[in-house]
Order: sequence, then C-alpha cells, then structure tokens
Amino acid sequence: MHKALMIVFLLVAAASSVLGQDRSTQVIRGEKGTTNWIMQETTGRIFAAATDSNLVIEYNPDGSQLREFSVGARPVEMLIKGDRLVVGCQDSSSMHLIDLNNNQSLGSVQLQGNGPYGMFCSKANNPYVYGVCNTGSAWWDGEVFQVDVAMRK
Repeated sequence: MHKALMIVFLLVAAASSVLGQDRSTQVIRGEKGTTNWIMQETTGRIFAAATDSNLVIEYNPDGSQLREFSVGARPVEMLIKGDRLVVGCQDSSSMHLIDLNNNQSLGSVQLQGNGPYGMFCSKANNPYVYGVCNTGSAWWDGEVFQVDVAMRK
C-alpha cells in the first residue's frame, strides 16, 4: 500500500513539474503550544491557536508572523464562518469571534458547561455555528449550542 501511495505522489509531482506549476514548500513554525491550524481558502490567510498564551496567531504565506489576536482561555477549536473566525476556548467555555474584514476582535459568546469540545457549521449562507459542550458530570452529558455569529448570541 505504501509503495502505491509513493508512486502516485511521484506521478503527481512529475506532472506538476511538467505543467510548470510551482511545487515549492514553505515551512511555518508555530510557537510553543500552537495547535489547531486553519486557512481561509479564499484569501490564503493562515491562523494557529496558541493554547499556552491564549492567542490566535496569523501567519503570512511566507511563514512570517503577521498579527496576534487575544482570545479566551485555552483556544483549541477554530472554524471560519463567512467573514468571522470563530475560536472555541475550552477553559473559558466560550466562542471568541474575530472579524476577518477589519481584523478586530468582536468579543466572545459564553457557553454553558465545559468546552466547546467540538464546533461545526454548514456552508449555507447563514450566521450559525454550533458548539458541543459537556454540561453534566459524565463524559456523555453534552449539549449542542447554536451561536449566531452576526448577532453574537
């Protein structure tokens, strides 16, 4: 199986070279405690959550650090919904919102329980993001919270 994957990779690399596509690779080295990386597909903006320092760090495509956003305690989940970067902060049980059009923090929406331990949304043109939090004493005691990122509630 591994040999077949290697051959496919080599064929794709060779085809890219023949077609004149740039195959350069850039390494971005996040700071200590950097977890959960996300890229905004339409712009190529790259974000990483730094759990140890309660920051979201934006990197340029060349790997250099562009800016930092202060967020809630222990950011571990991220997703992009429309023009908002939504950061799930587990120790503050909140979703922190960042406006990607003007690079400003919009504050956070407090959730109940512990988490969010997972977040999801659809590609539909609506403002809703969902977070899963543990609201009881057992690991399976969870609830899904719907957050309107436009209204911030």
